[in-house]
Amino acid sequence: MSLEDRTIRAADAKQLLEHPMFVEAWDAVEKHLNMQALTCDSDNAQKALRS
Repeated sequence: MSLEDRTIRAADAKQLLEHPMFVEAWDAVEKHLNMQALTCDSDNAQKALRS
């Protein structure tokens, strides 16, 4: 892959990572995972690993 190709791909990746819909989606995933971690029953290892 040429330097120009890598530069174009890097710019495309940066644009994707900064896109509001992408940021919103990752924020939602992070919120969900945090909520699952905070509400899981730490005494029930099977259920904690499944969430």
